[in-house]
Amino acid sequence: YKVQIAHYEAMGLEGLRAYAATLRHIRGAGGIAIGDVKRGDIGATSAMYAVAHLSGEFEADFVTLSPYLGFDTVAPFLPYLDRGTKGLFVLVRTSNPSAGDVQDLRPGGTPVYLHVAELIRRWGEPYTGAAGFSAMGAVVGGTYPDELAQVRAAFPSLFLLVPGYGAQGAKAEDVARAFVGGTGAVVAASRSLIGAHQGKPGVRFAEHVRAAVLTMREEIRACLP
Repeated sequence: YKVQIAHYEAMGLEGLRAYAATLRHIRGAGGIAIGDVKRGDIGATSAMYAVAHLSGEFEADFVTLSPYLGFDTVAPFLPYLDRGTKGLFVLVRTSNPSAGDVQDLRPGGTPVYLHVAELIRRWGEPYTGAAGFSAMGAVVGGTYPDELAQVRAAFPSLFLLVPGYGAQGAKAEDVARAFVGGTGAVVAASRSLIGAHQGKPGVRFAEHVRAAVLTMREEIRACLP
């Protein structure tokens, strides 16, 4: 479950309490919680983010990070990866419309997103598990399927978090390009799931969400090679 912190932060202290409660509920039920916090700062500050989001009240199993400040951003999170129970997803090729303003720039002829993916591969190599994937993964949007396929082909050890399915426009055949042998990626959908009940009175919210999730799963499975 990918939990986007911004919507909770917008509600102030009560929102942050709800964020903590959401993470506890997910993890207490045996689920995996991805704290979508997109943190990225200098080393001392990043160290506090690591403590805040991989332990304590806001503890998640994975968190998302922005790599713009370089290795200083991710280094404080690495001791948590050493324990073998935590992971990171670092932004590479994001799903938003203006992502290309920076990520498609080509210093030396290679797009920035591939430079970043290579950094993540190197940083995460010591944390490669038995399945061949690193605990330091990459965020690559399904709204750019060609770039997604390019990253997957070039970096088979990167576990991918793939946002953009549903409301943002990515389709099953797009996100299916992230998988290797039916694994190696997790596809994120938010609005298309939590809004599945809209215009459909008479059935409980949770039942609509479950039906939408099952439909999404089958659509993606049908497109896997």
